[in-house]
Amino acid sequence: MATVHKNSRREYVRLSVRFSALDYAKLKARQKLAEYPTFTKFLRDMAMSGGIRKVDTSHAKENVRLIKNIANNINQIAKRVNSTSEFFQEDVAVLKGYLEQVLDKATEISEGVNALK
Repeated sequence: MATVHKNSRREYVRLSVRFSALDYAKLKARQKLAEYPTFTKFLRDMAMSGGIRKVDTSHAKENVRLIKNIANNINQIAKRVNSTSEFFQEDVAVLKGYLEQVLDKATEISEGVNALK
């Protein structure tokens, strides 16, 4: 049964749903695995999207951290070049290495995102 409620910001519908004890326990376990803060938000998202998928972002976070470290290293080279007005062949080789690392990490991230589709 659905009940319509109005408040000063919006109109919403309160819906009552019944689950068996076993189904409820399964849903609560899925909510915990998906790390949803509230059961209501979990059920709403499941109903609207047709399902919930937990995505492990730890690899992406690590790749972002590594890319930030590389950007910092590149910035240090740029500061030295700007202060001394000298750009060495060694700097070019180091920058090429950093560029390859960034491209490798970007490829990993892209492949991870594509795997989710």
